[in-house]
Amino acid sequence: MFRPLIEMMKEVCGSYPPLSEQRHKQVSKFFSPIRVETNYLPDDSSKNKENKGTKRQVRTVILAPYGKNATNVTFSKTDANGNVTHPTVQQHFLEEHNIRLHFPRAPLANARNADDPNPIWIPAELCKILPGQLKRGLLTSDQTAKMITFAARRPHANAESITGNGLTVTMINPVVNGENTNLKEFGVKVDPRMITVPGRILMPPTVMYKGLKNRTPNNGTWNLKVSELGLSPFRVVKKLGEW
Repeated sequence: MFRPLIEMMKEVCGSYPPLSEQRHKQVSKFFSPIRVETNYLPDDSSKNKENKGTKRQVRTVILAPYGKNATNVTFSKTDANGNVTHPTVQQHFLEEHNIRLHFPRAPLANARNADDPNPIWIPAELCKILPGQLKRGLLTSDQTAKMITFAARRPHANAESITGNGLTVTMINPVVNGENTNLKEFGVKVDPRMITVPGRILMPPTVMYKGLKNRTPNNGTWNLKVSELGLSPFRVVKKLGEW
């Protein structure tokens, strides 16, 4: 799933643009560098001359320094007649691509190195984060909670993720004629099906209390009602052996 960079920024710092330099550093550290997809440049290779459409590009970007956004960052631009102008990034995207930015004060993405004298500025709202990227560093509290919830799912849900999105993210899919198209040139072949093994469900042992009352566990749990078992229901603690 591709997530817009502008939305992820808001999740990390709570707003866009970041309200302080400290918040901007937090966002910049979280996302720099990151691989994104853009899709706004005209597709000159298209055979349809009337409606060329746009082409998808994958770039690795970093965020611009604090305070630099589409409203105040300018660059030199030479037109077909040799005239040089210095439009802002916001003006350029409106005039050149007919794109009116919704969040012009959000931090810009730079598709070049930080020390490159000729940066390629891209508005964050036009970038979509590619899935499956490794995150180094701390997650936000909300992201940590979502990760724990995702990790604690039932086995069948994990199996569906592995055989669905997991195969695409790891580039095991697509499979053509029984071979992985992305791995074929390396001589590697991966079966997209999960391994199945025979298993059996063991009956749970009966739990006996000091008052000679029994309980049969259900899904690994049983009730300890004081009204039924008393305040001290347990026998002498002993090691539970194999069963």
